[in-house]
Amino acid sequence: KYGLDDNTVDFIGHALALHRDDRYLNEPALDTVKRMKLYAESLARFQGGSPYIYPLYGLGELP
Repeated sequence: KYGLDDNTVDFIGHALALHRDDRYLNEPALDTVKRMKLYAESLARFQGGSPYIYPLYGLGELP
């Protein structure tokens, strides 16, 4: 579907959209795009280039 190789679809679904299983293959593509957007925005949230919240100066940094 969409002309992508199976390995590419698997990489996008699991590495970029962080899906835990293959159920996303039966859901609308927009859901996966939104998850990838959230992941990309999370990368830029804090310094260090990680999408995971890891405060530099203690828990006071967290929202």
